[in-house]
Amino acid sequence: MSKIDVSTPNTAFENLKDGAILLFQKNSDGTFSPISLDKSHGRLIQGLLAECSKESPLYVLKEIKLKQLT
Repeated sequence: MSKIDVSTPNTAFENLKDGAILLFQKNSDGTFSPISLDKSHGRLIQGLLAECSKESPLYVLKEIKLKQLT
């Protein structure tokens, strides 16, 4: 999982590769904040998702798209 450079929040996600998985936390004001993971946590999440998808595949809801505002 990539580190997110929050010093420029309007371009923070431009360095992510296609297929990157992002985790967000909803804040009490209705906004969302990305959750930053170190490499070991990222591998753990990826392994958990891979294991879960063996029994019941995960689906990407391509008809729902979020766009970062600039």
